[in-house]
Amino acid sequence: MEGIIENNNSFDYLLNCITGLIESRLIFTLVKYKVPEVFEDGLPKTYQQVAEKTKTSPIGIHKLLRYFTSIGFFEEDLNNLGTFKKTSKLSLFTSEKFAIFVEWCNGNLVYDMMKSIPGSIETGEPQCHKSLGANDWWDLIKTPGEEEFFKNTMKVSSCDAIKGALNFIDFSSFKKIVDIGGSHGTFVGEILEKYPNSHGTNFDLESFFNGAGELIKNPRLEHKSGNFFESVPEGDCYILKRVLHDWKDEDCIKILETIGKSILPNGKVIIFDCIIDPKNYIKGHLYLDVMMFHFFGSEEKTIQQFTDISDKAGFKIDKVVNEIPNYCLIISKKD
Repeated sequence: MEGIIENNNSFDYLLNCITGLIESRLIFTLVKYKVPEVFEDGLPKTYQQVAEKTKTSPIGIHKLLRYFTSIGFFEEDLNNLGTFKKTSKLSLFTSEKFAIFVEWCNGNLVYDMMKSIPGSIETGEPQCHKSLGANDWWDLIKTPGEEEFFKNTMKVSSCDAIKGALNFIDFSSFKKIVDIGGSHGTFVGEILEKYPNSHGTNFDLESFFNGAGELIKNPRLEHKSGNFFESVPEGDCYILKRVLHDWKDEDCIKILETIGKSILPNGKVIIFDCIIDPKNYIKGHLYLDVMMFHFFGSEEKTIQQFTDISDKAGFKIDKVVNEIPNYCLIISKKD
């Protein structure tokens, strides 16, 4: 039949397509038992040694190491089978890098959330919270231990955006930088460290600050609570990092309109979100797109959607910063 893969690799192709579920759980297992940390000294290890250090079974850890050898996390010594060494990819999964982000995204709560994806696809409405008996998605993370876990996950996920922003965006002209939904204040805090003449406001919900743990301290940084649908602090630079993708287009317009009421002359809004490009689909961006749809009924947006949203809110796109991972838009008020 035309369109069907007619070769000896067809079943292997199918197997590669259906490994997502088990691969997700294996990655969760990898970071839960801190396997990457065992290899951080750079020395080869037998699977028995890894099992002893992680307090897992030798047969189980052997299977785990072999699986991740197939996708490039480890190399096995072919002259001494059962002995593995790490590749540079494995260091991304350590506690010094993205372990907490990886663990949350592949953990038990998210695993339960994803079970109802077929319902979201069928109905066109987010079924995640409904399937788990919650009023909305945010209620799902307001359980003991889970809320702090999620907040720390978001803190770690800022790393690439912070690095990209400091390398490719010049903040020197801004006097009042406001990070909308800024969590612990890590992002704006790093900007203030580099630009000593700027002041910053970390703006988030009061409920977040009540359980956020330690916030970033800087004499030029203020932590302020509020609701971005109602009002935001005055500033000449606003940061929206992974905020708009949580909201449908009409809500994004309202958020930008609120900012438009407080932004100072010649001010900018810097948006850190994926940009879906139909000419170059990126799997990670589309993964987030499905996740946002399933969680909130929202989505990652195309450049045309960002253009339309900005225009309806009274803004225009000045620049797309392609050098920043997952992309960045800089917009300003229309004349």
